[in-house]
Amino acid sequence: EEINLINPVANVEKVTKAADLAATPAGSVYVKTDSSFDFASFVKGCVENKKLATYFIENKATAEKFVAAMSNNKCKDANVISADSEVLAYIRREIVSVRTGLYVTSYSDYHELRKSVRSAPATFVAFDADTKLSKEDVMEIQEFAVAVWVICDDDATDLDIVKLITYGVNGVVTDNAANVAALINKHF
Repeated sequence: EEINLINPVANVEKVTKAADLAATPAGSVYVKTDSSFDFASFVKGCVENKKLATYFIENKATAEKFVAAMSNNKCKDANVISADSEVLAYIRREIVSVRTGLYVTSYSDYHELRKSVRSAPATFVAFDADTKLSKEDVMEIQEFAVAVWVICDDDATDLDIVKLITYGVNGVVTDNAANVAALINKHF
């Protein structure tokens, strides 16, 4: 029997539209949205294909479309990432079961980050791959009960992914979730 020596990692695959959902083997998907995004088709596709979606939402107008699509499809399970705390607060008020993540582009002081996360309200932080996080940074952030996700560039290497997992991140968003699963099985 294989033993996995790490904590569970949210292994999330990037997609761009509802048509991608059926072909994606990952159970969890990530999509960056904008005002023209077809939330109705995407939420319906997630329900039909049993996918847990993570949406990157930039503004309140887009958040309103998300809330409407979730309501119309009687869906209450999703993650939302935004750099705008007002977007996260609005979504949390409308659908309390949605997990919210604050998108952060730099990190230096975990006390300031903690204040931002709590006021957002968010249960996790999401960094882009350009943010240079150390293992100590990840541990520091997790000490105040906030999960750490990293949204990787499309050119992230296997070494980049293994390093993030070794640092203890709670979620990794890539364009190839099957590869991340294989790396976890191989190295951990």
